[in-house]
Amino acid sequence: MSKELSMGRRNIGAIQDNRPKNKEDMEFAKIVNTINLKLWDMSLVGKPKTVPELQERIQKFFSIYAEYGINPTVEGLAIALDYDRRSLFEINRGTFKPEFMDIIKKTKDMIANYDATFAQNRQTKFRCLYIPF
Repeated sequence: MSKELSMGRRNIGAIQDNRPKNKEDMEFAKIVNTINLKLWDMSLVGKPKTVPELQERIQKFFSIYAEYGINPTVEGLAIALDYDRRSLFEINRGTFKPEFMDIIKKTKDMIANYDATFAQNRQTKFRCLYIPF
């Protein structure tokens, strides 16, 4: 990192170089970008209007992540359903689209279970642990 990018004695606030550092990181970045593009394509259809449509989209969401062996995320779910995370939170609480509440809750539980299972088995390669909600 060049000197002109750093700020202060400890580089607090400095612009960080987040580019992939090795071949493994580059491959992971390509996988994540591919997944994001597929999720984006799903969102172009618009928000699901019926429960069966929601279920179909969620199944496709999980199959995309399974295809690449990457943990699904709540953020990815929001993209795939063409909602933001706040809207998913409101659906989860039952204050918005209450007919979707049980399905969204179960989906978020599945995502959390996936993370917990991998964490317990130390299967954390290519992953970041996070609190899903």
